[in-house]
Amino acid sequence: MNTFLLYCIILLAISKNVFSYNISNFKIEGVLKCKGQPTRGKIIMVDDNLDFWDILLDEVQVSESGEFELYGWENDDCLNINIIIEHGCTKGRSEEEIQSNINVYSEFPISLSALHKHNYELNQDFELRYMKAHRSWPQIHIYRHWLYYLQTNSFKSLETIFRRHYWRARPVKINRKVSSSIQNKCYFTHIFLLLVSLFNCIF
Repeated sequence: MNTFLLYCIILLAISKNVFSYNISNFKIEGVLKCKGQPTRGKIIMVDDNLDFWDILLDEVQVSESGEFELYGWENDDCLNINIIIEHGCTKGRSEEEIQSNINVYSEFPISLSALHKHNYELNQDFELRYMKAHRSWPQIHIYRHWLYYLQTNSFKSLETIFRRHYWRARPVKINRKVSSSIQNKCYFTHIFLLLVSLFNCIF
């Protein structure tokens, strides 16, 4: 019973402003390009605080059209946004290899001041051949799973989950379908834990 009550208290402790629209919610859209042509890739966007405590803001799979849209919010302790792009744009590769071998990554930091100047809607294309690339295995794979872990196991992630879920479901100016399996995994993990606690109390 104590476990269930504790979990309920944690849920109630989330401030009501988690469920309010924040003007600092932002959108970044653009096109991934390699040698001037649209290209496939994977993008993760994090708030760039500390190496071990970054928060995953959004993650998208980019199709051959190269077009992407990223959504996030400005955290109180965040100074910059970091965009990590996995792609295949390296010197000497054919177009087919570029599209099929997504095994390097590049990073692009964006300051919050830049978002402010563009009214929180930034259009940013990425020409990958001009960006420094690194092998994505194993660093990015480990980093991505670490971000997933933080989202399902930290108290701060609870606010993150509710803020993202509620904001994206609202018919506001910047709107998008609930995007990711990541979000759903995090959200239902906490629901599952709550149900388990209730079950233990009853039986």
